[in-house]
Amino acid sequence: MFLRKYAMIGLLLVTLVYLSDAGTCNWEIDATEAVRNLTIPGLLQQNESCWWRVHAAEEGHHVVIEVMNPFNVTGCLTATLSIYDGWNSSDALLAEICANERTSIISSGRTLYLYLDKGYTVTRILIQVYAVPQCGGQLKAMHAPTNLTSPGYPQHYSRNFKCSWTITTEHEDETVILQMMDVDIEQSEGCENASITMYNSNSSDESLLLGRLCGREPYGRFLQSSKNTLKIEFITKVFGSGMYKGFKLQYHSVSETNCNFTNVIQGSMPSYIYSPGYPSTYYNDLDCVWKIVTISRDAVLEVVDSELEGSPPSCSKDSVTVYEGMDPAMNQVGKFCGSLTPNFTTYLLTTVKFKTNTAVVKKGFRMKYYAIKHYIPTTPAPDCGPQNLTAVRSDQHLVSPGYPVASPSNLDCQWTITSSSLDMMVRIEILDSELQNNWSCDYGDKVYVYDGPDNTATVIQIWCGHMKPVVQSSDTSLTLRFVTGVGHGKGFKLKYTETRESLPCGGQVSVTNSSGQYLYSPGYPANYRRNMKCVWVLRSQQDTSIKIHVQESSVGDGDNCADSYVSVSDGANDSSKRIGVFCGKKQPTFISSGHVMSITLNTGAGSVKKGFVIKYTSGSFHNPYDCGGRLLLNSSFYRLRPPGYYTNYYFDMKCVWVIESNHQNIRFSIDSTGLMLSPSCKEEYITINDGTLSQPSLIGRFCGYERLLQYYVTSGKVMVVTFQSREPNNVQLQSGFDISLYGGDFEICKLQEQKAWDSLSYITSPNFPFNYPRNAHCSWRIDTVDDSNDVVMLTVISFNITKTSSSCDSNYLEAFDGYDAGSPSLRRWCGTAHDNPVIYSTGRYLFIKFDTSNDTPNTGFNISIHRSWRSSESRNHLIIGLAVGVPAGVFLVVAVSYYAVRKAACFNSGTISHRTNLRPVSYKHS
Repeated sequence: MFLRKYAMIGLLLVTLVYLSDAGTCNWEIDATEAVRNLTIPGLLQQNESCWWRVHAAEEGHHVVIEVMNPFNVTGCLTATLSIYDGWNSSDALLAEICANERTSIISSGRTLYLYLDKGYTVTRILIQVYAVPQCGGQLKAMHAPTNLTSPGYPQHYSRNFKCSWTITTEHEDETVILQMMDVDIEQSEGCENASITMYNSNSSDESLLLGRLCGREPYGRFLQSSKNTLKIEFITKVFGSGMYKGFKLQYHSVSETNCNFTNVIQGSMPSYIYSPGYPSTYYNDLDCVWKIVTISRDAVLEVVDSELEGSPPSCSKDSVTVYEGMDPAMNQVGKFCGSLTPNFTTYLLTTVKFKTNTAVVKKGFRMKYYAIKHYIPTTPAPDCGPQNLTAVRSDQHLVSPGYPVASPSNLDCQWTITSSSLDMMVRIEILDSELQNNWSCDYGDKVYVYDGPDNTATVIQIWCGHMKPVVQSSDTSLTLRFVTGVGHGKGFKLKYTETRESLPCGGQVSVTNSSGQYLYSPGYPANYRRNMKCVWVLRSQQDTSIKIHVQESSVGDGDNCADSYVSVSDGANDSSKRIGVFCGKKQPTFISSGHVMSITLNTGAGSVKKGFVIKYTSGSFHNPYDCGGRLLLNSSFYRLRPPGYYTNYYFDMKCVWVIESNHQNIRFSIDSTGLMLSPSCKEEYITINDGTLSQPSLIGRFCGYERLLQYYVTSGKVMVVTFQSREPNNVQLQSGFDISLYGGDFEICKLQEQKAWDSLSYITSPNFPFNYPRNAHCSWRIDTVDDSNDVVMLTVISFNITKTSSSCDSNYLEAFDGYDAGSPSLRRWCGTAHDNPVIYSTGRYLFIKFDTSNDTPNTGFNISIHRSWRSSESRNHLIIGLAVGVPAGVFLVVAVSYYAVRKAACFNSGTISHRTNLRPVSYKHS
């Protein structure tokens, strides 16, 4: 009789729990980085609306909603699945879904709200829910197109954030196709204010750039990866003006041998074509056709890298052929193979055809293409002078047409300089240059230098503006091509000679201009060469110092600086005190302590890049090693960062900031740290102390990579931040740290209302696991949600509170059996011992109080709470009932609830856990 009674209780419990969890309408959902599947099958003509509020469980995370499969909602004019960027339907509407399309939506904050209106008929919806740090994440490309939108689209994106998505195909023998559906991003020179950038890899490698866009782009532009991965970065800066929608893209997968698309381009921002498999090897029997359409403009195609089977000019094995027009029989512009890197210019319609045979396969090619204004000459072209020149040992000179007054517009001149002897090389030195362009030579007037007898040879130098490079051939000839736009710079003057000596790089640089001069890596913006070491020694007047800023950087592979990098030393050679290193895309600033600085470029045997542009000036500059000091906070916000934050902070630097508020205390958050990781953070670190230099209380010591976005509040008006940097053993770039500070009258803590659920939740002392603040008065009221049969169970997990007396009268944690501190006391703890780690309330409420004094703080406490039955007898009966009733209940549910399951919506990956106030964050504490 006893077993039958509790078996029926267990059966009833299982049935009720199952049926109540199956329908997930009107649910709060905590999203973690683990993917959960939300399915909504067969909701037929419901009379009530249905909503889900999805909240990122961890701070610093965004919510991702991916509608994974096509579905149907009837009556889309009045009923849709709506997704809002926030807490409820009063927030910005991100999407209204009622058609057969897959969609990825990312929140701009921590919450998304999904709303399904009443009166709908849904055949089936499968939604994946997960959280990602900030925005971005890993996406899977399928054959069916999937939409990807920027946070806030189609309303507007926010400022000062960065999103990164990596799209990978389902199978390794596929590539990713990306199509621009709608692009509305602030237009700025070089896309400085905001941009969307696509890479032909899973990293931000400029040598594998697919394209960078801003402004408005025509519908339908395509980009294709050469392998099974494509990366997208969406970056907006804090500066800029206006509100812009952002973007909507579609991505899907195709076979690796499917290499045919048509693109419409209208601007000067370049895109790239890669041969399938690049930079590994292409495939046999390829017949790829890419078509480029320009609207009343010329298309410029520049071959950046090429390694194909075959030899020019026949290129009878593997080859790339460029045609003007969509019919390849119309007009062949050129063909290349081997290691040739020629340039082509076409008008309106361009076809690029890549054909391979069944024999040898090689690396392939990378081709840049962009649009420029079409020029129709109305007068005869100006005289470029003799085109074939001979170099001898004595200096000879070449000047551009119109020099030194003005270069004609829309000029295209070419000269080939050949040595007089077969064992000599050609060297040119630019004596004067004024070409209308920017420092990166992206547009306008420029000169191409080819390492050979014509413009099909490899480009080894491009110069523009006031650049004055020295260039030398590897064999007996050089070719120069001078093109102008509509500018009127005076042109250039150069000298040329023949020589047997190799061309040195580096040298002595006189820094005399306080407004700035420029230093370029060899060949910039063409690629530098492998296995080089170039040292430049910069000298200014005795009573000045030197400041350099890296305007552009494309050095080495990524940010690990293992193969190629640039080092900066505070002295006359690279063995002087090294103050910093950069590589990748970093753009740091460095200042010398005296009037001498040296810059060293080291290139390895790996991939070659375009190098760097450094602006250098002389003057009286603040010594960055003179850092730290006293900082006074008012009620406004202040951001504390080390000198050289993000781009490159200085090595062997120690900074101490004493931060004082003119109000009651200071609230701060550690937004990020990017420091060298070491055991116990002994090498490179920041420490934060609550109090003065003479009476510090350690809040924490940090190193490595952290994002601790929770707020801390100091006990009083003063805190101390110490930063110690080191030169790492391996040259690895770090970003430093970023701390947000506020001065004000902040409560250290206050009364918090919290619910006790069946699942565990946690309560911690302020700043745990670091030291709690002095003079804190905190309290929590725990409620079992109005169930007379439930009580609160409290378990002490970790405990360390400064003990000042045996009665625990000044620093303590106390639990009360009731609604407030006037209820009977269950237990008071202090010190480190907790001989009674588990207590129960007798009713639905438990009140917790935490008080600290002005004594030296400690790490505090971590306790767990959850809802429990009133007595142990009831719990024992429940265990027996569940043991007998669960199997019977499961059998009954499976047998009779098929129809209910068809109507229900449930999480496939598990139950929904309730939010707690302890987030899983990694800390380092000494």
